[in-house]
Amino acid sequence: MTQTQVKWLIGGVLGAVLGGAVFLFSQPAPKAPVFSAQDLNGKVISLKTLKGKPILINFWATSCPGCVREMPNWVDIHRKYADKGLTIVSVAMAYDDPDFVKTFTIERQLPFPVIYDADGSIAKAYGDVRATPTVAWIDPSGRWVETSLGEPPRKRLIAWIEKELSQAQPGQKREVHS
Repeated sequence: MTQTQVKWLIGGVLGAVLGGAVFLFSQPAPKAPVFSAQDLNGKVISLKTLKGKPILINFWATSCPGCVREMPNWVDIHRKYADKGLTIVSVAMAYDDPDFVKTFTIERQLPFPVIYDADGSIAKAYGDVRATPTVAWIDPSGRWVETSLGEPPRKRLIAWIEKELSQAQPGQKREVHS
C-alpha cells in the first residue's frame, strides 16, 4: 500500500468515526423508562404523572459512603426547587437492606419520595444500574438526557435544573411529591 493510499484509508476511517459520532450525538435523547412504584410511605410514584417538569432519579444504597455523604445535597436541592417543579425520586438499590433504607429515610428526614427497588426493575430499566450513586436526568418532555455516575457536579446540576425549570410549560399540572 502506498503512502497516499494509507492517508486516504486513515482519512476515510476518521471521517466515518466522526460522522458516526455526529449522528449519535445529534439524535434526540430517548424517552425515559416509565415506572410506577410505591414509595416507603405507600404512595404510588409514577413517571407518567411527573411529565412536564424536570426529574432526577437518584439510585443509592445505605452501604455506599458517597451516597450517604451526598444525601444532604439532595435534601437541599429538593428544598430549593421542589416548589418550582423539580422532582427528586430516590431509588434504593435491591441489594440494600430494606430496614436500613427505612431507618435512614426516617433518621435523615428525607423530604422526597424514596422507593425500595426490591426486584431491581427500576435500576434495570435505567441501564442496569449497579454502581451507586447514579443519577438519571429527565427533562420536562420525559426524555432521559443524561446519567451521572458518582455525585453530579453541583454547579452544572443547578444550572441544568434552572434551565429546565425555566423552559417547563407554565401552568401544566403536575404532582410534586414531598
